[in-house]
Amino acid sequence: MFFNIPMYFTLLRLILIPFFIIIFYLPCKYSSLFSSLIFLIASFTDLLDGFWARQLNRITRFGEFFDPVADKFLTIFAMLLIVECFHVIFITLPISIIIIREVIISALREWMSIIGEKDILSVSKLAKIKTIFQMLTISILLWHFNQYFIFFGIILLYLSMILTLWSMIKYFHIVKNYF
Repeated sequence: MFFNIPMYFTLLRLILIPFFIIIFYLPCKYSSLFSSLIFLIASFTDLLDGFWARQLNRITRFGEFFDPVADKFLTIFAMLLIVECFHVIFITLPISIIIIREVIISALREWMSIIGEKDILSVSKLAKIKTIFQMLTISILLWHFNQYFIFFGIILLYLSMILTLWSMIKYFHIVKNYF
């Protein structure tokens, strides 16, 4: 069955993307807060789809492919909003590095799948921690409540970038014998 509970959560994540973007641009005092909350809800669906896929034994090949694609769209669009909002190099540079890593690892996973070794590159615990840091960072910087909040978000952004690079190095170490 194509549509199942986990797939609905993945689709909901995609559907929420335009909403948090539109709300972010509304000329309203609380638009950044509501945009951040919608992003958090969308991020939470990432946990829910994986949980329910395992609980209901509904892990599908399509879901394994489509879930990370939805994740990438969610995080990349949110990061692009942050870059536009702040428009400074010390935010743009780490976000650029994170986006480049996400695309490289997605391509690497696709390549490993093509050569029949997709299980070699399963999601690591470090990558899950990286994702949690990214989601927190994005939520804080989308909201940009006050200077202290922004400063904390920037610290988390750099920690996210370090975790992102570290997980990429670990993935490349795993697949080094396939080059």
